[in-house]
Amino acid sequence: QRAPWGSRSRTGCRTCRARRVKCDENPGQCRNCTTTGRSCEGYDPAPLPRSTTSQRRQAIAFHLPPIVTTKNPYLTTADERRCFEFFQSRTIPDILGAFDSPLWHQLVLQMARLDPAVCHAAMALAAAHQESQATGMGLRPAKQQSPWNLFASDQAARSFALLRRRNPRDPMVPQVVLLCCVLFVMLDLVWRRFDQAFTHLQSGLRILNELHRQGKPVFRDRQGSPVDWHIVTALRHLDIHSTQFGCEAPLLEIREEARLESTAAQWQTIRSVAEGRRALDPLATLALEFIKRGWSPAKDHNAARYASIHREQLALLALMEQAQRSLREFHTRQYASLTPRDQIGAEILNVNLHWISLGLRTTVVTPGPAYVAALAADSQQILTTSEAIIAKLPPERPTIMFDTGIISPLFIVALVSPDFHDRWRAIMALHAWPHCEGPYSSAFHAHLAEKMLEGELRAR
Repeated sequence: QRAPWGSRSRTGCRTCRARRVKCDENPGQCRNCTTTGRSCEGYDPAPLPRSTTSQRRQAIAFHLPPIVTTKNPYLTTADERRCFEFFQSRTIPDILGAFDSPLWHQLVLQMARLDPAVCHAAMALAAAHQESQATGMGLRPAKQQSPWNLFASDQAARSFALLRRRNPRDPMVPQVVLLCCVLFVMLDLVWRRFDQAFTHLQSGLRILNELHRQGKPVFRDRQGSPVDWHIVTALRHLDIHSTQFGCEAPLLEIREEARLESTAAQWQTIRSVAEGRRALDPLATLALEFIKRGWSPAKDHNAARYASIHREQLALLALMEQAQRSLREFHTRQYASLTPRDQIGAEILNVNLHWISLGLRTTVVTPGPAYVAALAADSQQILTTSEAIIAKLPPERPTIMFDTGIISPLFIVALVSPDFHDRWRAIMALHAWPHCEGPYSSAFHAHLAEKMLEGELRAR
């Protein structure tokens, strides 16, 4: 028996460690398990390095309800308990950023205590996040041989194995699979493995579409759906923004919330940051689908097609003006009374409306002083607000976020601003905060903008 002052072994098999007995550590499978008829779950990769710094506290972090991680039946080792605690105390607040989401601060924690596949997927994301805290969110894919990333790979493999063994008739399977899908997408994005991330995403979207074809109300926030509405919303958000990375037009078959009239109704009056955030995705759907069509090389350049696109552009710009006016009115009424976190959320909404407007203006160009002035005004607004957001964040800023923030707005300024000084400022702002926002990476977008600016200057 271990002496009361001794340290517990961290290298035994998972089964013995869960049973709190000494493991003989026989390669492959330990004899303690095989001789007693137990299934040996094998050995973890290398023990995780000990933490040398205290947990940081973020000024705008969301305060999560206390959940006792030791009561989670699927946390069998000290490393797993430590990783899950990091997921709860650090990963979720970073992912939430300036916006609340029941998916992250409620559902994922509840499901991780009910289903081992979700628990292991959450720990995989937390381990990769821990590695990104130490090494930064650079341009190249993360090195997979570090202790944290080896642990993340092992946890992801355990989650996949559990999902494959699930009974497909279990009514909880769609929800578990799609929640794990969201976690796997985020894991691959943290690792900068974009192709794998979008492969996971498209698999999840196909599952949602198949459930819809079976008559399940997955695209409505109502009882009877086999998938929680917040998971559907998260996948829809990723679906919208994946189109900016060469993916096909949004894969989800139901786009009713993205109609012009219903989107305009959502932007009549904004009463809270959360309401503005909910209204942003339908607006982004309309705009990004239009921008992708407008920027794609057309097979025919007839006048009728141009006139149709121009009419759609004017309608969307009018909707953007309405949304910006509504947000300005909200700002005038309530900004001073908002919490610091909600103030940042309101500013993020503001820069996103301006970048969408900027993208719409550059789709069908009407040359002239008014066009250049509009580009300059939107670019200046995006720059000053984004720089103010960065200045308000704590020194150790989040490295992973789920929602769109300032990367896309700064990237488009770096591409289309008529002022080269502003374009360089935008690139410097991207470098100032290394992080990812869903599929958007500040390092990748800064690098791409630099190359495009360099090519443009050489061509002059």
